[in-house]
Amino acid sequence: MGEINKQQPERKALITRQALLLAGVAGAKEKGRPSVLTVLKHTISIGVRPHVLVIPLTYYMFLIMWTVGLATTIPLLVLPPPYAFSETSTALLYLAPAIGGLVGEVWGHFFNDHLCRSYLRKHNKWLPEQRLWAVYPAAAIGICALVLIGQSLQNGLPWIALAFGWGMYSVATVITSTVISAYLLDCFPKHSALVASIITFWRTTGGFSVVYFQFKWVALNGAAIVFGCQAGIVAAGFLGVVATQIWGPMWRSRYPPPPAEN
Repeated sequence: MGEINKQQPERKALITRQALLLAGVAGAKEKGRPSVLTVLKHTISIGVRPHVLVIPLTYYMFLIMWTVGLATTIPLLVLPPPYAFSETSTALLYLAPAIGGLVGEVWGHFFNDHLCRSYLRKHNKWLPEQRLWAVYPAAAIGICALVLIGQSLQNGLPWIALAFGWGMYSVATVITSTVISAYLLDCFPKHSALVASIITFWRTTGGFSVVYFQFKWVALNGAAIVFGCQAGIVAAGFLGVVATQIWGPMWRSRYPPPPAEN
């Protein structure tokens, strides 16, 4: 009984320490760490720089927006005829984006490394904007995928066409995510956490907003028009990638990274 009484204060102290760690209180008390105000200031400062703002705002946010839109719309559209999928078939259809994500992961990993090594061999220096070449095939794949999905749903094409289009778009999303993350980390190697939070902000903004209008839009105008418009938006937003490739070096020179926080 005495041992149990001795363990209770220790357990309470452990719970208190863990609660303080989770709440961020312990980190705030640590010496030598940046204040919340400093982190907030650096996050805003980095987030509004053109080489950080342009691609997520014009291209990546919409790419993720349609990714989430597909995941919330396709399962509802394959339940009625002409597809008349069962719940099991609808669940199995999710294998298409899963496989596409794996393909995009493998492609993004090896192709990014290939771009980096080939450029370094030729120029003996590294230019972060060279990573953005990998977005070109991803953009083409994503645009074609949206058109294929729209035509499949509108005209009742075989389900394999719909699955293939969904998988293609997943490939484009993963490739682009890898490239943009690598590019921004090259630009801000000492602010990786802040860059990750900025990317997540734009990804979340697009992903959460699409569920409020995607299905209503399809019901009003039809899948072919809706996904065709989305393909056009992705194509137009791709100009932001091109602009960053052209003017990115000038932007990085004009707006250098803020001081490292640690």
